[in-house]
Amino acid sequence: NVGFLLDSKLDWHFLDEGFTANDILDQKINEVSSSDDKDAFYVADLGDIPKKHLRWLDALPRVTPFYAVKCNDSRTIVRTLAAIGTGFDCAKITSVINPALDKYFPSDSGVRIIAEPGRYYVASAFTLAVNIIESSEQTFMYYVNDGVYGSFNCILYDHAHVKPLLQKRPKPDEKYYSSSIWGPTCASLDRIVERCNRMWAIGCSLRTWVLTLLLLLLPSMDSRVPPSTM
Repeated sequence: NVGFLLDSKLDWHFLDEGFTANDILDQKINEVSSSDDKDAFYVADLGDIPKKHLRWLDALPRVTPFYAVKCNDSRTIVRTLAAIGTGFDCAKITSVINPALDKYFPSDSGVRIIAEPGRYYVASAFTLAVNIIESSEQTFMYYVNDGVYGSFNCILYDHAHVKPLLQKRPKPDEKYYSSSIWGPTCASLDRIVERCNRMWAIGCSLRTWVLTLLLLLLPSMDSRVPPSTM
């Protein structure tokens, strides 16, 4: 069976023998093209999901897959995965864990439940200070002496967002510019802040300290070498 998603509504249809998902795709394109509705839409082939599951079991027989529900929480998708025996990784962890603990491990059971949170406790406690080591006057790009291959690796691996703050406040009459902040490696991925619409004046000198607020573990992290740019 095949489903198509249009305007956040998911409709499923069983196909007659000989029809494929591509046939449905062509049909929907013709329907949408002849109407005023030009929104994008998906076509999903449910039969592909069990095939992927069998391929997984063949390649990794000892690893039980837990589907990330946040990827696609369509009821039909979830029911299909449940029918073929996958587990589920739910984003709203506490809403799932707490009822399960109460049911299977009540407080008087004597079972000690532990967890290993890290960034949850320390992220907001740290502010990293970095030094501007170079600037590009033509494009208002600032380079600092730490980047995504050091203390800012949470940008690469956890999609964290950082907020730059100048240590010394600019004068009230100073002009602001749209700017970006980069790490020291010159790698294309070593971008700390993509765009700041109200960045400090371009006249700030090198060696100016920038205090950057970010979600970060303790700064004693592994040093990572940037990938080759070739």
